[in-house]
Amino acid sequence: MRLDELLGIEYPFIQGGMANIATGEFAAAVSNAGGLGLIGSGGYDAARIEQEIYDARKATDKPFGVNLMLLNPDVDNIAKSILDAMNGFVFKDDNQVSKISVEKKFAENEKVFVRVIEY
Repeated sequence: MRLDELLGIEYPFIQGGMANIATGEFAAAVSNAGGLGLIGSGGYDAARIEQEIYDARKATDKPFGVNLMLLNPDVDNIAKSILDAMNGFVFKDDNQVSKISVEKKFAENEKVFVRVIEY
């Protein structure tokens, strides 16, 4: 199966979840153009992520996702907010094995795609 078919997008293009730049509005614009837009969660707290997800939903009916940065000290609350607010895709850095509670929460969500980043 092709990536665009798997994600329900027109083009096999996934926008990077850039911290403080990839807002809900930005992600919606990419999704509306046929790619998969991502909201970057780096630097945001749980309430801000919920607002960005709301903004994206308001601006598009296309698939979009959230990049969860596990280095954020509030990662558990942000993960809960994302799972509560999203019915979409969540991209997460997977090199923080100490975050077991987050791993377990995401293991229950069948729409999670893991992207491994080397630091």
